[in-house]
Amino acid sequence: MSNATPEEIVTTFIDLINRKDLIAATNLLSEDCEYDNVPMGKTFGRKSILAQLEPMIQDRRLLSNRQSARMWPGPSGGPATNSYL
Repeated sequence: MSNATPEEIVTTFIDLINRKDLIAATNLLSEDCEYDNVPMGKTFGRKSILAQLEPMIQDRRLLSNRQSARMWPGPSGGPATNSYL
């Protein structure tokens, strides 16, 4: 992606994370990249970013592997929503 725009790189990064391909996603980053996921705080470097993202993906895999998920009523008694998401 050497000729890619910053927007294209970010879009590809997010697409790869959504596909749970963290290795490919973090390979888009420079070794000294700064990643700031606001609720989790800043981390620096490809390896550190991968280590920060892995637990989130693992948690999503556990959820997607469940046969049934606990459902809670939505806001104002609306449709049920998954309590994890």
